[in-house]
Amino acid sequence: METHSNRTYLFRQSLFAITALLHGICAGSVFGYTSILFQQLQDAQNTSNANETVITLTAGQQSWIASVPTLAMIPSTLITSWALEQFGRKKMALTAILFNLAGWVTMYFSHTYEVMLASRTFSGVFTGMGYSVFITYLGEVTAPSVRAFFLSFLPLGCTIGVFICQLLGTLFNWKTIALLLSAIPIYNTLMITFYMSESYIWFKNRSQIKKAYAAFIWYRGFGPKAKDEFTKATEMVEIFPEATFTEKIRSCADRSFLMPFGITTLTFITNQLSGNMALVFYTSTIIGIISDDHNVQYYSTILLNILRIVATIASCILVKVVSVRKVLTVGGLLLSGSLVNLALFLYLSTVYPETKAFPIVCMVSVISNVIAFATSIGPLPSVICGELFPAKTRGIGAPLSACCSFISLFIIIKVLPIMLKMLTPAGTFLFFAICTFVGVNIIALLLPDTKNKTLKDIENIYQH
Repeated sequence: METHSNRTYLFRQSLFAITALLHGICAGSVFGYTSILFQQLQDAQNTSNANETVITLTAGQQSWIASVPTLAMIPSTLITSWALEQFGRKKMALTAILFNLAGWVTMYFSHTYEVMLASRTFSGVFTGMGYSVFITYLGEVTAPSVRAFFLSFLPLGCTIGVFICQLLGTLFNWKTIALLLSAIPIYNTLMITFYMSESYIWFKNRSQIKKAYAAFIWYRGFGPKAKDEFTKATEMVEIFPEATFTEKIRSCADRSFLMPFGITTLTFITNQLSGNMALVFYTSTIIGIISDDHNVQYYSTILLNILRIVATIASCILVKVVSVRKVLTVGGLLLSGSLVNLALFLYLSTVYPETKAFPIVCMVSVISNVIAFATSIGPLPSVICGELFPAKTRGIGAPLSACCSFISLFIIIKVLPIMLKMLTPAGTFLFFAICTFVGVNIIALLLPDTKNKTLKDIENIYQH
């Protein structure tokens, strides 16, 4: 009976993790959608006749459509840090999903640049808000033995989402793609509304102990380990019946908040400074160095996206077997090495153009970079963010760390073309190699071992 019971509760946690995975797919699609949109609009413009109405976008308008989601993510995460504590995880998850649905539906009916911009703004609010909510929500309701594994589903979904968008772009019109993607938030809305319970941590923070216990049991069951964890969780939350958001903000000055916030923020920033955005931006050029065939460039990009998905799945499995700190450290150091090799190849390709005769060097560098990133600094910031923060301020800390990540992402997007021009591609990748090496080593020194530990055990690490 106990075994059957454990399977039932694990199934409930798995369903919620799949909901988070689908959320990640939508978030990844937000980033992958613009390349399809711009390409199809350009093709339509080139092949249209005088009787057809075609949406024409200037280079500046394309830049805004591509970048406005990142801008919208920043304020949405700041609002979420307040709203998560005020309204709860479940209501905020539904709010984020509604913004997602609004984004895709608006894109489907768009006929002007202004409507497209509104659609992308909705998508940006969804991405920033939803990321913060699901990291917090998922980290609180899953068992210690599977917490890191399930938290990896969100970045896995983002990776899958980019690939799905690219694949759908070869089969359907951009409007049809938006309509198809709108099915995911509809499913998630139904699943969370009628099947998922609120996080027990939120109930406990509001002194609703009976509801907290019921929510905990719904996800985790009646087993001895679950009961012991609930007892520890009771000690973990200081209950202030009249606690205000301002009082919780004051708690952010405690070491128990500042250390997790510093580690998590550094991990997110290292993620952005790891050269992944530069590699995505420059992949076609790198492959073009060794082959002028456009088909080779296209299929190489497809294969690299598939490799990213496989490597991210491997990361989910690795954090189930070994600690997050070990996976992050080893993968981060390998990533630094691959960036150095890539920088060296790019430098040699300019000094000695005959390096086209050594395509294996380039491909090994790119493939090792993709694998190292997707198994370490790519997905693991989400895991770290979902585990480290104390229960009392988790709803504040996770969105604030995500906000720092989105700010650094926006800066990288805007500065990257300048870096590639001023530092050269080789110098740019070398810069990212140094940033990754320094960041990973600092994180390895500060990050505790969280494998199979309850949230109370993790919180105790920073109490003194």
